[in-house]
Amino acid sequence: MASKDRIESMYEEAWSAFKNQSYFTAKIICDDALNNYQETELTPNFKYIRAVSISKMEENRDTLQVALRDLVKTYPKSDVYPLAQNILRKIAKDADTLTQEQKRIQEEEARFAKAKEAYVAKKMRPIFIF
Repeated sequence: MASKDRIESMYEEAWSAFKNQSYFTAKIICDDALNNYQETELTPNFKYIRAVSISKMEENRDTLQVALRDLVKTYPKSDVYPLAQNILRKIAKDADTLTQEQKRIQEEEARFAKAKEAYVAKKMRPIFIF
């Protein structure tokens, strides 16, 4: 029973640190809970806080995406499942938006290159004086 109380206390500490944007502290508490206590109903919550905290510190979406995909796959009935799913959807949407923006930029660069070619070709035409 003491370890259940301890895990709940650690979760409250981790959540509080996370809400206060103390991501390093939140990650350390989550690491401690995940490494030193057996799995409980709070395990997915610790994994969620840990993944998002790392993402906030490193600004690395790939790491976040891998961690959240694993969480969603492993804990589909957890409290944090909908939160993880929402973040994964946003990452996918952002990636799609970025791809569309990259395509638009490539099209613009192609138009610029054609305009430049036309300008240079026009400028290089021989001028005949009679």
